[in-house]
Amino acid sequence: MSDMAQGPGWWKASDGRWYPPEQFPTSAPPTQTPPGPGPTAGSPPPPKSSGKGCLIAAIVLLVLLLGGGAAAMIGLGWLGSKVNEAAESGDLFGKDSCDFIDTGGIESVLGGKYSLIQLGGVTKIAVPALDARVLADGTTCWASPESSTNNEQNLTVRLARLETTDAAARYQQELARAKGIEEDRGGGVTVGSESYLNKEVNAGDEAFCTTGDLAGSSGVLVRRGDTLIYVSMFGDLDANGASGVSLEPGDSKIKFAADDRHCELAQKIAAKVK
Repeated sequence: MSDMAQGPGWWKASDGRWYPPEQFPTSAPPTQTPPGPGPTAGSPPPPKSSGKGCLIAAIVLLVLLLGGGAAAMIGLGWLGSKVNEAAESGDLFGKDSCDFIDTGGIESVLGGKYSLIQLGGVTKIAVPALDARVLADGTTCWASPESSTNNEQNLTVRLARLETTDAAARYQQELARAKGIEEDRGGGVTVGSESYLNKEVNAGDEAFCTTGDLAGSSGVLVRRGDTLIYVSMFGDLDANGASGVSLEPGDSKIKFAADDRHCELAQKIAAKVK
C-alpha cells in the first residue's frame, strides 16, 4: 500500500491508501485470448457494431465519470478490468433494445423518436447515475430522445423492472425508504435519510411517485402482482432554461416543478411495460 498511486491499475480504498491491482478484493487478471484466424478471401466482412448502442453507452460512462464519483473512488484500474470482462463476454455495452418495452411504448407517450438500450456489461456500473434510488437491482433500460427529431417531450427515461415473489414486501420497503428513514446509532446519535416521496397514486396494485433527485429525475414505482416497475425521467426546462424547484409548505422537502408531470407521464409508460 502507499499514499500515492504507483502505476496503472492501483486503486484507492476507503482508508485513503492506494493498493496494487492484485490486492483488489474482486478483481482478477484478465485472461488473454489468442487471436483467431483472419478473414479468408471471399468471406463476408464482420458485422458492424451498432453506433446507437455505443453512443448511448459512451454517454452513460461520461455521466458516471463526471457526476457519480464512484469511478474516482475505486480507481480506473477497476473500471478497466470491468471493460475487459464485458468485452470477453461479448456484452460490452448491453443491447439496443429492452426486454420489457419497445420504443413504440415510449414514443406513444412522449412523442418524437427515442433510442433504447438495456444496460449490461460495463454499462451496469452507470446505474447509480440514472436515479437508482428505487429498484437499483432491477433490470434497467435507458431511453433517450434522438437529437435529429423534434420531440414533444424532450425527456430521458430510466426504466427498471424486477420480478420477485416477495414483491409486496419489497414495495413496502421501497415506500419506507422514500418516506425517509431514521436510524439510532446509539449514544444519542441519530442519522436519517431525506424523504423523496411525492405522493401515493392509483396505478397497478399499488404505486407511489418520487420527487426529483439532484439531476431532477422523478417518476413512479408501480407493483403489479409479483412485478415491480420504476419509471423516472429528467430533462424538463422552463422558458429560462431552469428545471424549477419549490419547497412543500410546512416541510423542508425539495420538490421540482416537473415532479407531478413526471408522475403522470411515468404512470402511462409503466402501463406499457410487459
